[in-house]
Amino acid sequence: MPRRRISILLIVTYSFAGCKAKTPQNVNDAMTLIVNYSQRGRYDDAIRVAQVWMEKNPQDSLYDQVAICYLAKASKDSGHKDQWIQQAVINLEKDLAAHKKGTVDVELYEVGRGFERAGDLSTNDSCLHYGRAVKAFEEEVQFIQGDSYTAYGHTTPLAPVRQENQKALERVKSKIDKAGCKGTS
Repeated sequence: MPRRRISILLIVTYSFAGCKAKTPQNVNDAMTLIVNYSQRGRYDDAIRVAQVWMEKNPQDSLYDQVAICYLAKASKDSGHKDQWIQQAVINLEKDLAAHKKGTVDVELYEVGRGFERAGDLSTNDSCLHYGRAVKAFEEEVQFIQGDSYTAYGHTTPLAPVRQENQKALERVKSKIDKAGCKGTS
């Protein structure tokens, strides 16, 4: 009986050790792989997928996904929290630099949420990150005007997007007040 159990364990171990993640064929596959790794707490693997994808496909910016992974790492690893927050912020900045703004655009909202999360996690730089979040939410307003927008064959009403952006702006301004930040809001 123990011998059989060892054989099964070896077969299972060999099967999993030999498995490699499929190479993503398109950006959606890369995103799916990043999300799957992140959900399993494999943030370094998720970050690596994003970085390799962007090296091979420089037109696709996945810096926001890398930032999300670093923020998740920061929330789990208090010993290196500030290091991971800094890496997240660097990637949020890269995302802003790489992003081409369109007439309708929700990227600033996503970046604002990233800075807000960095502020929530930060020990020393909360005010700085909250201030950057406010700036992103305020800049977003000009890109979410009108009734709706259509992208990838899907039409999205903009009124809920504006409401969510406004709620986020108010939430972060409240956090700034609670943190006692000076000259940030």
